[in-house]
Amino acid sequence: MSNNIEITNIEIKRKTISLTFSNGETLKITPSVYSEYYLYTGKKIEPEEIKAIKKASEQAKLRDYAFNLFARASYTTEEIRKKLRTRKASKSTIDTIIKQLENAQLLDDRQYAMEKCAYLQASHRGPRYIENDLKRRGIAGDIIEEVLSKPFDYEETAKQYALKASKNINARNNKDLKNKLTNQLLNRGFYNAHINVALEIIPPLEEGKILKKLKLDYEKAKRRYEKKYEGYELNNRLFKYLSQRGYNYNEINEIITKEEN
Repeated sequence: MSNNIEITNIEIKRKTISLTFSNGETLKITPSVYSEYYLYTGKKIEPEEIKAIKKASEQAKLRDYAFNLFARASYTTEEIRKKLRTRKASKSTIDTIIKQLENAQLLDDRQYAMEKCAYLQASHRGPRYIENDLKRRGIAGDIIEEVLSKPFDYEETAKQYALKASKNINARNNKDLKNKLTNQLLNRGFYNAHINVALEIIPPLEEGKILKKLKLDYEKAKRRYEKKYEGYELNNRLFKYLSQRGYNYNEINEIITKEEN
């Protein structure tokens, strides 16, 4: 007795084809699989062929999903692998889709790394940041090394960023300004050599602004410490507090002397 199952109905929609079988089961497949297996109402299919159709349709959906991702953005090989793994794709299916994406010239880690590096450089990012970003995206070490070995003036980029950022930093004094700029440049992936060059071109703060902030910090500290200390000990506490906030010896000595008199 034949175990063949007959297709009793086919419903064609824009993205899926719904098959109904004589045993009451239904199966949704992709248009590409529908065409590949030459399916039609009344056709009798063996159970093993139905399994093959189902598997082919699942793979086609994963392939379409992967291809559609590139309509919105670019990805690395490892990023695509992770996305397909979250959809329960098998290793062999993932490998096949990766190869298809490469053949379609959509997936190219070297090209991706070059374009990403150029974008980050234009966004005032340093080499350490770029290296970590590419590693995080699964780019191979030899490709990262190749991309970063290409000539680029990171000192000039660091100077451009520092000059622009310095105008928006609320600093108490020049030391505070340079400390904050240093932290920003480190976070953006620049090396100390780049940072030192960048800091050299930063114009100093206006003396009047420094003295104004110094007076505010002095008054704040005095209100705190004069409740417990006086005389030499009070001045010692004030000096230490203001020194930790980046003011130099002459500035601190001047305001303490002035306020005492």
